[in-house]
Amino acid sequence: ERSETAPIDYGIPYLNDFLKRGFVIVATDYYGLGGPGVHQYLVGATSARNGLDIARAARNLPDVGAGSEVITFGWSQGGHAALFTAEEQPGYAGELNHRGAVAIAPGTTAGIEYVNIPHIYLTMRAYESAYYAPLTGLTSQGRALVDKAADVSVTGVFQESAKLSGPFFTGIWDPTMQKALAMNVPGQRKSPTPILVTQGTKDDVVLPEWTGQLLSRALKAGDLIKVSWYDGATHRSVIEAAKPEILSWIDDRLAGKPAPTDTLPQ
Repeated sequence: ERSETAPIDYGIPYLNDFLKRGFVIVATDYYGLGGPGVHQYLVGATSARNGLDIARAARNLPDVGAGSEVITFGWSQGGHAALFTAEEQPGYAGELNHRGAVAIAPGTTAGIEYVNIPHIYLTMRAYESAYYAPLTGLTSQGRALVDKAADVSVTGVFQESAKLSGPFFTGIWDPTMQKALAMNVPGQRKSPTPILVTQGTKDDVVLPEWTGQLLSRALKAGDLIKVSWYDGATHRSVIEAAKPEILSWIDDRLAGKPAPTDTLPQ
C-alpha cells in the first residue's frame, strides 16, 4: 500500500519476472504478524526459520509443484532475513537445497548504536520480547514510540515520532540488549550457499559502510559473497537499478554456474 512516506510498494520486487520464470513464490508472515506474539523484527534466527517453514509448507500444497530448490530474496529488513536464512538453513531445514541468497540493501548493524529511525523502536520491542532485554536509556517519549510499534507499521512509528520533540534516548543499552544486538549481525557464520548483495552508494537508511563491514565479515567467515555497488542509488532506487543483475544471478545459480565472489585483500 502506498502513502506519502512510502511511495513504493512494500511487496516482492520483480514478482512478475519470477512468475514468468515459473517460480513458486512464498512470502511469510513473520512471527507476531497476523498471529499471536510480539513481532520479532530483525531477530535473524526467527525470520530465517519463518521463511524456511513457509518454503516447507509450499511443498505440501497440492498442484503447486514446489520442489526442494530454494532461492532466498529480500530487501532491507528482508535482506537481513535472507542473510540469516543462508546461515540457518543447513541446521534447520537440511532437506531444502538452498541455491542462493540475494539481499538488496540489507539491514546489518541497525541498533548496535542508537539511531533515531523508526526501525529502532520496532527492534527494541522485538528484542525485549525475544531476549528479555531490559529497555534502558529510553526517555518517556522513546518508550511511547516502542509502545506505538505494537499497533502500527514502521511508517506509523515515523508519523508518530514527527509529532514529538524528543529526546527519545539518553542512556546506553542494557548488557543483555547489547548481546542480543550483536547476535543479530549477519555474516558472522559461514553460509554454504552463495550470496549476492546489492547496495546503493547514496543509501541513507542502510549506510554503504555497513555493507562494506558485512562484506569483510562474511569473507573472513568463508562465504562466497559478491557485493555490487550502484553509484548514486538510494535505498529505494537500487531496487530497479539492480534488477537485471539480480535476475541474471538467480538464473545462473539455478543453472548450476559458478557464483562470482569478492575476495579478501591480499
